[in-house]
Amino acid sequence: MTDLFVWGGPVTSKQPSAVQWERPTKILTVSREGSSANQQAYQGFAGAGAGWPALAAKAGIGPEDLGSLGIGGFSAFHGFAGAMLSNPEDRERVGFVHLADACFQGTGTRTPKAGYLEYAIEAARGDKLLVATSNGPWDQDIYYCYDYPDERGHTCYSLTSGSRCIQNLWEAASASTGVKVTTPQIPPAVPAPSLAMQMGNFLWFHYEPTVAPGDPHGFHVRDLATPYIQFFGAPWMARRTYPGMPEGSGSKLWYAVAGAAAAAGALLAWRQYRRSKGRPNPMFGPEEP
Repeated sequence: MTDLFVWGGPVTSKQPSAVQWERPTKILTVSREGSSANQQAYQGFAGAGAGWPALAAKAGIGPEDLGSLGIGGFSAFHGFAGAMLSNPEDRERVGFVHLADACFQGTGTRTPKAGYLEYAIEAARGDKLLVATSNGPWDQDIYYCYDYPDERGHTCYSLTSGSRCIQNLWEAASASTGVKVTTPQIPPAVPAPSLAMQMGNFLWFHYEPTVAPGDPHGFHVRDLATPYIQFFGAPWMARRTYPGMPEGSGSKLWYAVAGAAAAAGALLAWRQYRRSKGRPNPMFGPEEP
C-alpha cells in the first residue's frame, strides 16, 4: 500500500517533499493560481464521478493499492479542496486535510464554506484530521487588485480574511457537534500562533500579520506548512495518531456533549482575543484566493 498526499494551489512540491513521511508516500502537486482554476483542476480529475481514483492514477497508484489519502494546499487551493470535499465519495476517502491559509469567501459571508463543513464535523468527531492555519484580520474584509498576464487582466477581489473563513467553519462545526474545545500542541521550531484551538481532530492555528510583515500570507506556505504537516499529518496518515490527540479520537464513538457551552466558550475566546489585538491591516500576495 502507498499513501498519497495531493498538494495544491499556487505551490511547488517543496513543502511536502521536505516532510519525513512514516510510510511510502507519493506527492502529487496540482499547481494552479486562482480559485476558479483550482476548482476546474479538480473537475478535470473527477469528471462526473469521484476524483480520488484519477488522482491516485496520476501519481502512479492503482485504486486497490492506495493507502491513506491526504490533501493540502495554500491560498486559492480552497477552490480545489472545496469542490473535492463537496463530493461525498471523495470526502469519505480523504482522511487528512491541511489548509495553509486556504479558506476565503465573498465579502460579508458568515456561513461555512461549501464543501468544508461536513469534513470539519467528521474531524471534530474524531474520524478525520483537519489542520488549518489562518491569517488575519478579524471581522475585516480584504480588498485588493492584481494585474494578471492573461485574459483576466486587471482583476480586483473583495473577500473575507482567512481567519474569518475558518471562524465561520469553526462556529458551525462546534454547534453541530458540541465537541469540547481544548488547546493543541504546537509543532517545534515554529513561531507561536496568536490563537490555537482544538475541537476533536479539528485544529486551528491563527497568526497575526505582524508575525511576518513582509508576506504574512505566503508565510503560511513558506514557513509553516512543512512543520505542521510533519507534526500532525505524517503520523496521522501512517498510524491515525498525532501529538496531543484527544483520548479516544479516531473513533465515531468519541465526542463530548458540551454543546452550547463549547460553542460559547470558543466564541468568547476569540472575541476577547480580537479586543486585545485590534484590527490589523491585511497584506496579501498576488494569487487569487
